[in-house]
Amino acid sequence: MAGKRRYEQRKHRNGGGASLRLNGVQWAAVGLVVVVVAVGAWWVLSSRSKAATAQSTPAAVGAARQWSSAPAMTIDTSKKYYANIKMAAGQIIIQLFPDKAPITVNSFVFLANQGFYNGTTFHRVIDGFMAQGGDGCISVTANVAPRACADMHEAWQKGDSATAMKINARLAPLHDALFVETSPAPIKYACSLLGKSSPDVRLPLVAASPQAQETVRAAMRSAGVLN
Repeated sequence: MAGKRRYEQRKHRNGGGASLRLNGVQWAAVGLVVVVVAVGAWWVLSSRSKAATAQSTPAAVGAARQWSSAPAMTIDTSKKYYANIKMAAGQIIIQLFPDKAPITVNSFVFLANQGFYNGTTFHRVIDGFMAQGGDGCISVTANVAPRACADMHEAWQKGDSATAMKINARLAPLHDALFVETSPAPIKYACSLLGKSSPDVRLPLVAASPQAQETVRAAMRSAGVLN
């Protein structure tokens, strides 16, 4: 009997020890879950707070502003939209086409409502001439009238709009003549008159017709680049 009681006592002690160790593991698991939930909740609340702050706080004019995705579609593609660009020298009204480019127009409307374009130096308007914000240009005419084109842009950059407009008016017939037929046939013919290249073009293009050649020659004489 004594041996049996000792066996039962050992069994009871072992069982009790196992039960205590199991409860310890359970408490550790519960603690880990609590920590994970707490961290997750903090991350979600922090993200929402940052998003709310970013949406409610407008950026200063000129500051870089970016969005991670396109805005939700809010425009009505069946309606007409116009952009009214107001400047010190006047205004430009541009018609937008939501039926043809809904995503682009929707994004433009969203950015305009956010003040994204406010304070942007982009257009200058003067009588009879509009210069879009750029630095120089890629010019076909400059191949045969490089000096005149350079003088025109230098005058504009110096603020001498009168000289720039005068040069542009002199070159205007040449601008048109160099596209009287499919490019590059007219410009290649013009360059050939100055000894800069052959008038030939590769198929399926064809060389400038006699009528186009005469138009180009007359325009070059008018612009002062051909005697």
